[in-house]
Amino acid sequence: MFYLSPTLFSIIEVLLVILPVLIGVAFVTVAERKTMASMQRRLGPNIIGYYGLLQALKEEANELFHKLCALYVMIGVYYFHRLVKNGISLGNSKLICSYSTN
Repeated sequence: MFYLSPTLFSIIEVLLVILPVLIGVAFVTVAERKTMASMQRRLGPNIIGYYGLLQALKEEANELFHKLCALYVMIGVYYFHRLVKNGISLGNSKLICSYSTN
């Protein structure tokens, strides 16, 4: 046998517990959506993957993408605000704005 450090063994134990739970939650989510779709007489989430099994993963990736885009916009707004607050340098002159620091 080979030796595993206690840290690596703990990480493996955590993964062996968490991964089946996450997969189970994904399947329950798909089953719930299929049930709701059948109650409303529509086809349900079957766009991504075999019988829509990858639909939840696609939606999570889409949500992460939208959050990253929102963060990127907020960073841009923050830096634009800083430029306006400090006066945008245009050569030797400064842009006159109504923002007061007093």
